[in-house]
Amino acid sequence: MALDRLSDGRLILGLGAGAVWMGWQGFPDEVTDTRARAEMLDESIDILTLLYQRKPFDYAGQHFHLKLTLLDEMYYPPRPVQQPRIPLWVVGIWPSQKSMRRVLKCDGVLLEKRNTEGQEADVTPADVREVQAFVQAERTLTSPV
Repeated sequence: MALDRLSDGRLILGLGAGAVWMGWQGFPDEVTDTRARAEMLDESIDILTLLYQRKPFDYAGQHFHLKLTLLDEMYYPPRPVQQPRIPLWVVGIWPSQKSMRRVLKCDGVLLEKRNTEGQEADVTPADVREVQAFVQAERTLTSPV
């Protein structure tokens, strides 16, 4: 929230599950299971969306639990400059439906692509058009993607 205020509302928050293959073995207590990290990312998006509203809420997810109704609202972070929230951009792995459903809850996409064997592949202009069509057909939020 501080960066949103310091930038006068120009902050865009990029989110991802984390590239656990990049040295995470040095942090043995961290969750490295891809599915669990994706679930944690989904919960983080939900929590941030609620937190930005600056209203009391409780959250009981599989990985995160909050009891903010027990706190006085004066301890909540300030309302962000950008409304209804700081824009959330999330990694979307095309053509994974589960990953792309996550994109629908956010304001922008950091697009990656995997082939049928699950290996990284180049994103083509045709892929971008397909993603845009998917988002336009499926998304209910009115913020940009």
